[in-house]
This record gives sequence, C-alpha cells and structure tokens, in this order.
Amino acid sequence: MAVWTPTAAVIGADSLVHTLDGEKRWSKCKIRRAAPVVWSATGITGNPDFNFSLDRLVGEAMSGQGSLDAKIKAFETALFAPLSEVVHVTRIENPSWYYRYAEGLAVTRLIFTANEDGVNRFWMREFVVQSARIGDEIDISVKRTDCPGPTCRDFRVFLLGNYDYASRIANEVGFWERNGFADGVRRSIEAEIASNPDHVGPPITIAEVTKDGVRWVENGECGEK
Repeated sequence: MAVWTPTAAVIGADSLVHTLDGEKRWSKCKIRRAAPVVWSATGITGNPDFNFSLDRLVGEAMSGQGSLDAKIKAFETALFAPLSEVVHVTRIENPSWYYRYAEGLAVTRLIFTANEDGVNRFWMREFVVQSARIGDEIDISVKRTDCPGPTCRDFRVFLLGNYDYASRIANEVGFWERNGFADGVRRSIEAEIASNPDHVGPPITIAEVTKDGVRWVENGECGEK
C-alpha cells in the first residue's frame, strides 16, 4: 500500500509470501531500496528455476545510466523476457491457476518512488498478460501510472496484492485526515491481516520518502534503520 503527495510518499507492506500453490509460506521484506528508488512489488516476483529475480533486475536498472524515467524504462524492457517465460511455463503446468489469476490480469505489479529536486516522483507499473490460448505466445503489456501526473492531483492511494479489507478502511470519509499517512497505512494493513490471515501476515514494514531521505517508520522484516 502506498500514499503519494507531491512532497512525500509512504509505502507499507506485510511480510507474508507463498508459492503459487500455497504449499510453502515464509516471511520476507517487501519494501526494497535500489538507489535512488524505494520500491515494492506483488504477484510473480521471482523464480529461481528461471534465474528470474525482481531484486536483481531492479538493481541492475537503477545502477545504469540516465534519468529516473530512463531507468524505469530499462527495467520494463529487462523484465519482459523472463516474466513471459515464467508465465508461459505456468500456463502449461498449472492452467487452473493461470486462467484464474493471470489471463487478462496483471501478473506483476510494482511501485517505485524517489524524491527528485524536492518533488516526490512515483511510478506504478502493471504487467498484464494479454494472450489467452495455450498455443499462443505470451504477450505482456504495461499499464503505467506516473505521479505527478493527470491522474494523481495532490493525493493518491495505491493498493497492491490482497486489499479487500484494507480498501474499506482506507476509503472511509476522513480516514487519512484522522490518522495521518503512516498510521493510516498501518491501520489499513492491520485490517487486512486480521481479516485475511491466509494471504497477509505480520510484521508490517512502513517507509516514508521525502526530500530529507528515507525514514523507516516500521522496520518489519526489512532490517534497515
């Protein structure tokens, strides 16, 4: 979950992850740093059988040359081939999961934020599977949301992963005014954990990004101070 304004961004996440079949579950840091950005992702985020790792791909893109926008674009380009391969094999080996959770949907969603010259930049990227039939090649398109931008104005909330209960809390009238950004993010995630413990679990991590840098409000599994 993230809250964006032109001067600050607050990102919060639970720590529970699991395999597609749900047989293996563990805790993991979901808010990462790759200078100059703080980022998080949901969906298909890695597969060692295919040497596919978002951590590696984001790190390589952010260490490259060019502007922040150019680095985000380089990451998009680098992700297409390995993500397509993973989704293609999953469609063959686990078609019931594919047709329920992948076809026509975003299989990987990421948010990036960084403060640039006193303005908080925010990028959301959603990688959507377009192809439906077994015999077709996997085709992945990118849905892009950038802040500042025409869809952001002065305040916007972004929700990723499992958020049915979190969204109910976050959309209450006056919720953010009463709680502030960091506490509001925490309360929303706590509501999801309480109501959806099979898919969302503690500890909670919260990071705030401003012109003064990155402040870890809650460390969770991430360990940064």
